Formats: sequence, structure tokens, C-alpha cells
Amino acid sequence: MEVSNKFLLNILSNINWGTLNSTTITRIYGQDLRDLAIKFPQSNLEQKRIADCLSILDTQICTQLKKLDALRAHKQGLMQQLFPSLVDH
Repeated sequence: MEVSNKFLLNILSNINWGTLNSTTITRIYGQDLRDLAIKFPQSNLEQKRIADCLSILDTQICTQLKKLDALRAHKQGLMQQLFPSLVDH
């Protein structure tokens, strides 16, 4: 069975690897990958559709995070103008 690289990348990048072992430094060992059970569609076309959808969502999330950062910076600027003594201390 062939698995789409893009589909597999999306699956693997959304796994919380820190829960696989109890060390403070996250490492991925070969045994971790061998023990991993991944359910995936048999159809390459379906894998592609899922991967494309997830990629679009990732792009939208990045865009929203950039907007959020810009709004936070704008808020900080307004706070400095409105309450200069509070920000300086």
C-alpha cells in the first residue's frame, strides 16, 4: 500500500511526540514509528484530498496568527499612548 508523502507529513506533524516517552527532550526513535498505528484511506486520491484540505487549513491558521500578532502589537501601541505611566513602570 502506497501512502502519499503529503498525507503522511500532515499526520506525523500532528502527533504529540512528547507523550511517547517521558524524557524532557523529545526524540523520535525507530521503535516509536514502528509502534505507531495510523489509519489512512486506501485511495491515493482521498489521501491527496485530505492532505490538500489540511494544508489549506494550516495556511489559514498561519494567516490568522499573523493577524492576531498584529492586533496585539496595535493594542500595545494604543495602551502606551493611553496610559504611558502604566507601561513605563
